[in-house]
Amino acid sequence: MFAAGCIQLLIQIYPLLKLKLFPSFSFNLNHPGVRKVLYLMIPGVIAGGVSQLNMLVDTILASFLPTGSPTWLYVSDRLMQLPLGIFAIAIGTVILPKLSSLHQNSDQDGFSKTMDWSLRLVMLIAIPSILGLVLLSEPIILTLFERGEFLATDTTQASYSLMALALGLIAFMLIKVLTPSFFARQDPQTPLKVALGSMIVNAFLAWLLAFYLGLNHVGLAMASSIAAYFSISILLFILLKNKIYEVQKGWIVFFGRIVIACLLMALIVHFMNIETFAWRELEQAERFIRLLLVL
Repeated sequence: MFAAGCIQLLIQIYPLLKLKLFPSFSFNLNHPGVRKVLYLMIPGVIAGGVSQLNMLVDTILASFLPTGSPTWLYVSDRLMQLPLGIFAIAIGTVILPKLSSLHQNSDQDGFSKTMDWSLRLVMLIAIPSILGLVLLSEPIILTLFERGEFLATDTTQASYSLMALALGLIAFMLIKVLTPSFFARQDPQTPLKVALGSMIVNAFLAWLLAFYLGLNHVGLAMASSIAAYFSISILLFILLKNKIYEVQKGWIVFFGRIVIACLLMALIVHFMNIETFAWRELEQAERFIRLLLVL
């Protein structure tokens, strides 16, 4: 990961030098621009990474649960990062400068339409992803992880927490898209307060579901998902109340198309999928090939 980050940095340096846009370094912390960046950055780190912070808390709590709980939770979270890291973060990165420009130009209509476009794109990606992760939770984990010390019982337990986390994927992705809309308007405090509230909700639900109700690691995963929905509910309420975002036409038709596509997807997955014991009888290469075909 460190090497990949270095390569990504080096790839960007040459074009910046060629365009004479490479920034000069300065350590003047009293500069107004630096202070403004720090003012926006610190709340941004907390608000944008609230899901990861909640998962960190859940992982620590999982160490007090039955043996294997931290591993099951970690495996589930890693699989969740695929749609979250590839799509949601990319969308959030793309819309932030666009929203900032629209806000500077006082183009409220354009701001709202850009928000609407990003929300639809998230839904288009998240809903089929949820369906795939839920229906194929056990085959995915079995294919990728079940070997050595990772046994069949581990696959089953990890699949339960994966399903619980997958149900919150829409919320996890929307956090990455809704948060930039506040930073584009120079308002870092609102998402920060919501993030802190989400952490409190997550901690309470983690205790309630995992320990008090005895749902163990699945309860921790459920707590993260519910806390994420809490965050987006508050953020969306604020955006709608202040008329920063206005829902555009066509959502009913849009959702209808997604539902039809997901029903077809579920039927295809149902007919192409096989029982868990049949997956285990396949060779490793055959598992990968079949999983790719089903996906």
